[in-house]
Amino acid sequence: MDSSKPDVANSIRELMFVFEDIATLDDAAIREILQRVDKKTIATALKGGTEQQQQQFFRNMSGRGVEMMKEEVEIMGPVKIKDVHAAQQRIVEVVRKLEEEGRINLGGRGSGDEYVV
Repeated sequence: MDSSKPDVANSIRELMFVFEDIATLDDAAIREILQRVDKKTIATALKGGTEQQQQQFFRNMSGRGVEMMKEEVEIMGPVKIKDVHAAQQRIVEVVRKLEEEGRINLGGRGSGDEYVV
């Protein structure tokens, strides 16, 4: 699709937000997510996340919160991939809702707006 209809491909890409895109969010957005999503869901999502994703959440938590989250991830043992994906999808749903509410900004994704930081 990229080569045959580049405009359509770009539009679709802008509308999509997946868990991997968490890396594009600022710290304020991560703190909003931490307030809205239960700790078990976050722990499950991070269990299958990258080191970068984990660090992004950890740097927005208190020292004790980080310890507790790491402990939660460790004691949960092996987790089914479908459960990790479900937890990550739940976080993505919260991100979309936060954007709809105007609580976070996804950098103009899908709105046609462009921002300079």
